[in-house]
Amino acid sequence: MPTAGQHNVDASCIIVAICGSDTLARCIERIRELRPPPREILVCAADAFEIPRDIEEAGDLKIVRVRDDSPVALAAAGLAAATGDVIMLTEDHCLPVSGWIRELSSALGDSPRIAAGGPIDPGKDGTSFDWAFFIVDFFRYVPPVTGGPAESLSVCNVAYRRATLEEIRSEWSPGFHETRVHELLKARGQLWMVPGATVTSLRRVGTKDGVRERFTFGWLFAAKRFRSGDSTRRIAFAVGSLILPFVLFGRITRRCFAEPALAKRLIMCSPYVMLLVLAWSLGELVGYITGKAPSSSPAAKNRSGVSGSQAVNA
Repeated sequence: MPTAGQHNVDASCIIVAICGSDTLARCIERIRELRPPPREILVCAADAFEIPRDIEEAGDLKIVRVRDDSPVALAAAGLAAATGDVIMLTEDHCLPVSGWIRELSSALGDSPRIAAGGPIDPGKDGTSFDWAFFIVDFFRYVPPVTGGPAESLSVCNVAYRRATLEEIRSEWSPGFHETRVHELLKARGQLWMVPGATVTSLRRVGTKDGVRERFTFGWLFAAKRFRSGDSTRRIAFAVGSLILPFVLFGRITRRCFAEPALAKRLIMCSPYVMLLVLAWSLGELVGYITGKAPSSSPAAKNRSGVSGSQAVNA
């Protein structure tokens, strides 16, 4: 681990491990190469996630194990264990650019900015389903993006002040739901987009696993969106979820058609995009009706034969 004199930002970098050991190893390697480096690197993984022994025993990593396999539980555990003044959050399928910590921490230097994040690049290859899965998840953050105040940021590429997160700890400690957390943060200041702080996503999941994840995450999102007693709003949103696939597809289309290359990709993978937004919408419907979260909500792992060495632009 770098000594105190080697980095000028007191940063903790949290890696949420969801995709697989190969992808995690590649992400750790990239984080170690960052300049300036983080003061600490935390790997947050479910008990069942296989971490290679050389990673598990590395002296420069803090391994945080969680019984719950949901990414929201993993992120919450990482935030609780982090000790840096600035907390960087990403997932194991992401490779940040070399100046990632400097770019995001500098953006937090102005007090109105409460969180800073950057764009997410899709890499250079992938199947039609890979592109659909990426677009559905990250269409708001595909470069080029406009720097400045942002309506949303992704937990795959974001930095927070730890002191600010501590003010709302009771909201995220049971599970880090980014929509709820960012709504609370926006009431305190600005979310800030930093175009130069790019990460490249290496997620390459199977079709069945990807559809299942979208359904489960939609269910989880809806179940946690409102307080348990807010039945009127749940019913209203359940009715609205019937048209949600078309709303989501429209948002995705408007964003993609602003960039010719992305529009071409969307046209090629649009059936898969519609399948994924339908799965999410059905999940939301279940969440609003039941008001209960799914018993398990793991992220889809990278499909067999795909490692972190593939599909890299950064």
